[in-house]
Amino acid sequence: MGKEKIFLVLIIILLGFGLRLVNLNQSLWLDETAQAVMSSKSVGEIWLERQADFHPPLFYVMAHYWMQIGHSEIWLRLLPVIFGVISVGLIYLLAGKDKFGLFSAFFLAINPYHIYYSQEFRSYSMLAMLGLLSMLFLKQKKYIWMAITNSLILYTHYSGIFLILAQFIIAPSSIFYFLLSIILYIPWIPRFAEQLQSGVNIDSYLPGWRNVLTLSPIKAIPEIIFKFMAGRINLMPKWVYAIYILFVFGVTGAGIVLNRFERKLLWIWLGIPILASFILSFWIPQTQPFRLLFSLPALVMILAGAATRFPKTFITLVVYISIVGNVLYF
Repeated sequence: MGKEKIFLVLIIILLGFGLRLVNLNQSLWLDETAQAVMSSKSVGEIWLERQADFHPPLFYVMAHYWMQIGHSEIWLRLLPVIFGVISVGLIYLLAGKDKFGLFSAFFLAINPYHIYYSQEFRSYSMLAMLGLLSMLFLKQKKYIWMAITNSLILYTHYSGIFLILAQFIIAPSSIFYFLLSIILYIPWIPRFAEQLQSGVNIDSYLPGWRNVLTLSPIKAIPEIIFKFMAGRINLMPKWVYAIYILFVFGVTGAGIVLNRFERKLLWIWLGIPILASFILSFWIPQTQPFRLLFSLPALVMILAGAATRFPKTFITLVVYISIVGNVLYF
């Protein structure tokens, strides 16, 4: 890699880091506060005493040791920020050291949805980073490292199984390594069974909570794609919002049609987790976009592939969508 490309990659990474520092001192919201309270417990309590909390332990344990240094909002949120910035570098390595890689890294660096969850003191930024690392190992055919990373993904969030399913469809001959991930996960299975039972019975002790945790079948897939592109925005008049939704889907659709890089891999990486989570949501609340954050880089790379063909047009459009999403969020 030439010095010019190294410089550009560093600039993109610094841009991503800078955007993820904006308003980092905002107060913790409910889920982040619960995360901080639970992570302040001992590692033994984190492992054994979270039956009502439907999450694996890895981020809780990492946050536990992170909190030994400080407890301010800025310090707590720096942990997911670090994961988010690492993701920008990983997507460059995955896409390749050319324009496709540079555009992929730039688009992820400014993506408003990724920025939002890189600032939230929850596991989703770490989930996305591990997903990128696993896909990098898959592409490099480093299957043992992929299996180890996949086990870490499962210890981070249960939705990681959807990424593993997509990878199995991409490389079915590597079934032994997918089984290895499950073997490494065996110590957590008793806790998972307890949490799963709580998740299935959630309506009995939290009536209506299922509706908060999942999207309606009609809205699920389009809303996931829209939020992946535009971020969490709602500060618009309804008629403006409707026009903007059509605009965002128009840009996304054009990117899908015009992309020529890694089409099969990117389609499976993006589509299978969304479809699988949609199907599972009829039994267990699941289809919120942030739980599938590991698939967002696939959409980013699709747009980057289109930008290699029409750079001025697609860079302008993606930057515009990112500015709107980030300004409304910040």
